[in-house]
Amino acid sequence: MATLVRLIVFVAALNLQAQAAPADSVDIQIGVQARQLFNTIMSPYCPGSLLSGCPSSQAAVLRDSIRARLQRGQSPDEVRQALVAIYGNEILASPPFEGLGTLTWMGVAVIFLGGFAAAAGWMRHRRREPAATADIPRVEPGDLQRLQRELDEQDRN
Repeated sequence: MATLVRLIVFVAALNLQAQAAPADSVDIQIGVQARQLFNTIMSPYCPGSLLSGCPSSQAAVLRDSIRARLQRGQSPDEVRQALVAIYGNEILASPPFEGLGTLTWMGVAVIFLGGFAAAAGWMRHRRREPAATADIPRVEPGDLQRLQRELDEQDRN
């Protein structure tokens, strides 16, 4: 009975806590936007790493400043443009489809299509080759009869 009373008190306390501090949807939305930005921006402090994965204290300061900009009402695109203005297009995880970025995207497409063509050619070439056959000697019917006679003789001895 005491366990049941404790459980009821616990549930009531959780209910009161939930009513006292409702989840702020704006903070949740800002957190989601911030994480999306962190995953699309390269860290200027950890070469080759996204901002979300950089352990540097400077990267933590940059993440905090991005969150602060979002809380002040800037859109994710405005924050991204401000970072590009400061650090250049190198800050973006995927280059824009303009200028040198166009060449980058075209290079990716050419490499992909070239790899696909090479794989298709290799598969087509493999189909044309005759299947490799093992060097199995031909056995003549007379040889089989002789082998059977020899085996029968050995069984008798």
